[in-house]
Order: sequence, then C-alpha cells, then structure tokens
Amino acid sequence: MDDLSDYLDMYAEEAEQHLTALQSSLNALKSGKNEQEALKAARLAAHSLKGISLTMHFNEPARLAVNLEDYLYQSIENRKLISIPVIDAAILSLQSAISTVLEHNKRTS
Repeated sequence: MDDLSDYLDMYAEEAEQHLTALQSSLNALKSGKNEQEALKAARLAAHSLKGISLTMHFNEPARLAVNLEDYLYQSIENRKLISIPVIDAAILSLQSAISTVLEHNKRTS
C-alpha cells in the first residue's frame, strides 16, 4: 500500500461493522445472556479493529483496541464480567478515536 488515503473508506466501513459488533456484544452483556459468548464476540471485534487500525497506521485506535481486547481476554479467562461500564467507556473512546483519525485524514487527503 503506497497511499493509505485510498483505503480510508474501506477502513471506515469495516471499523463501523466492528463497532456495531462491539455494541451488540455490550447489549448482550447488559441483558445477562450468554456472557462468555458475548465477551468472545467483543474480543474478536476489538482484535479486528486493532488489526485494521495498525494496517492504516492509526495508532490511537489501535492502542485503545489492544487495551479493550486485553481487558476482554482477562474477563474471559477469569470467567467473570469485570465491569460493563468500563467496557462501555472503552467502546466510546474507541469510537471517538476512530472518528478523529478519519476526520483528520479526510481533511488532509
């Protein structure tokens, strides 16, 4: 990839899909249904966001996705939900970071 600006639209679309998956998982956690399954789905979405963010050299979304992925991994391994508000805040921070890098990169392209 020579010019990553060519891939901004694909990144935005894929990031939105993963953010939607994270939100769906959070809603499942809030309802108390299949907590382990919801945590695993959320972890996969965070992992995917990390990967696409690193590919685009978007360091802040990647860092936040790594933190969320690690937190979710610990929740899965400990077989308990640590804190829904923490997960919710992490998703909101990730959404904000993604919006910020997209806005910045669209202005500079």
